[in-house]
Parts: sequence; structure tokens; C-alpha cells
Amino acid sequence: PVASTKFLGLILDQNLTFKQHADYAAAKGRFWINQTKRISKTVKGMQGVYSRHLYLTVCVPRMLYGASIWLNPIRRAPNTRARGSVAAAAALSRVQRTAALHITGGMRTSPTDLLNAHADLLPMELLIDKWCHREALRLASLPATHLL
Repeated sequence: PVASTKFLGLILDQNLTFKQHADYAAAKGRFWINQTKRISKTVKGMQGVYSRHLYLTVCVPRMLYGASIWLNPIRRAPNTRARGSVAAAAALSRVQRTAALHITGGMRTSPTDLLNAHADLLPMELLIDKWCHREALRLASLPATHLL
């Protein structure tokens, strides 16, 4: 038996844990961040506004493709551990931090939440919630005659 297979752009493993796909999505995000980094230097290059737009229109859709299938939104109850795809969200958050550093031109020691605020980016947990909610709305608003 094969450990995993790729179907419609998603890497499915035998236990449906999607750990390999989460690593794959983070690697795709890092690849596209490095590509945009090449044209958005701090001294000469694309401005931060355009880098942000490029990140939100190219990198995020490629990272979060099929997010409602392979990501569980993170839920936190008082005095308990977070539930959901915490490790995958942390990996994607590291990718977003790199993007925020390039957008703002900040230093590596800057706090992530401050970088997200200055780059006008949602925290990754909220971005995942937004994408999953958007996909659910898209499915719920299909006409009754649609095949799905």
C-alpha cells in the first residue's frame, strides 16, 4: 500500500490526518514568498502595498487551497488547550510572518502580531476561519438544481 496519494491537489494519507498536505502547503507558501521577495527589496523594489496585494492574491490562495477539507478551525475554550489544526496553523503562521517581514521591511526580531498589524494582515487563525467560512457559504448558496 502507498502511504499517501495526491487527488485534486490534496495529499491524502491513509489516516486522513493531512500532515503531509500541511507541510506541502507551507512549502508552497515559502516558495511563493521567496519569489515575491525577489522583486520587493526594501531599498529598490516593489512597495509594501503591492507586496501585500501579491501575497494576498497569489500566496494565500495557493496555501489555503481546499482549507475546509484539510484544516480544522482552531477553537479555544477557557483553561483548556487549543483544538483543531494547531500545528498546521503554526506552520502557515511562520510563512505569513516571513511575508509580513517582507511587506513591512521590518527586522527579524519584531513581534509577529505587530508585523501583522503593520502589514494589515489577519492573524493566521482568523484567516483560516475566514477561508473556511467563505467556502461553506459558497457551498450553502448554490442553487437547488446544482449537482453538489
